[in-house]
Amino acid sequence: MHIELCDGLYIISLSLQLAGALILVNFLFHKGKRKNILKEMIYNAPGFDEGEETENGRLFELDVLNVRNYASNTYKNIIAGVYITLGYLLSVFGNINIENRLGICFCIVTASMLLLIAGNIMARVLANKVFPDNCSVILSECGEVEEISE
Repeated sequence: MHIELCDGLYIISLSLQLAGALILVNFLFHKGKRKNILKEMIYNAPGFDEGEETENGRLFELDVLNVRNYASNTYKNIIAGVYITLGYLLSVFGNINIENRLGICFCIVTASMLLLIAGNIMARVLANKVFPDNCSVILSECGEVEEISE
């Protein structure tokens, strides 16, 4: 198999883009775990020092709407990373006839809008499913998060 220089550069270019997107998606999936969302929310929430001290750590009562909103934003980032990864991967198969540029532009804008709407809906549904109720969380001295069942 003989690969031309231009083909080799194209392969390297797409490989770098795909590898970067996969690194991003892997990082975002880690951030999207329930405990990590709660921990990030506690650290980034105003009034971080307001948690009640207990023998096991600092207790935080988290409002379900705030948690869902924070989680939804995290899930949107994951969905965006997946979109980017799939876009890079699928670009290999693209060979478009550019006779109707306006039509192509319209299709791209329409598809992008539909994907934006779908991504927002998916993120909101997932946040509502993963976080159905208010959360009581203890943050230990070493930074570990433990949920308290109510």
